[in-house]
Amino acid sequence: SEELFAQYGIRSVSIDDICKRLGISKKTFYVYFEQKADLVDAVLEAHDNEKRVAATKWLASQPIEATLRNTVAQIQKIGKVKETPPMLYDLQKYYPACFERHKKRFETAHRDMLVQYLHKGKAEGFFRAELEVDFCAEFLTRITMDMMADQPERKKDPKRVKLVRFMAETLMRGIVSPQGAEIIDNLDEGKRTKDKG
Repeated sequence: SEELFAQYGIRSVSIDDICKRLGISKKTFYVYFEQKADLVDAVLEAHDNEKRVAATKWLASQPIEATLRNTVAQIQKIGKVKETPPMLYDLQKYYPACFERHKKRFETAHRDMLVQYLHKGKAEGFFRAELEVDFCAEFLTRITMDMMADQPERKKDPKRVKLVRFMAETLMRGIVSPQGAEIIDNLDEGKRTKDKG
């Protein structure tokens, strides 16, 4: 189901299509799911959990310096809006309750990931020792969710992009230690050198 939804969008994939792909009857389908929305929920929940576990493992396996570099790279990509995949578009338009549950799981996973990231960064000396991790994670999650809620045309607006990058860079500089700031400075210097060349 996830493969079909990702390829064709949720709305255009029927229960018949799914049953045919699985080689089962509709009667068997309805043993497991009362309606298509229940299947959509199950697919999203499994996908979200898989992503959360993979991200948590990745963060645990990386030195904080690498994840800090990744964060700075993500800030520099702000404004490069990707097209909304058909599955996400259909989800928002035709399955709003499923979308809200998906969004809530993402928000919780994002906050939990930030808590792990910030604690690890403090322990390795890249984030300020006095940083209030839970408060900071909540604050950063709120900003992320607000940015994600922006309409695509607003995400491309040059003034908005500049403002969001400024906020993200300012926040990063506000939470890093001198050791973390040195990494950011080196990355910024590298980007400026690359842009000139």
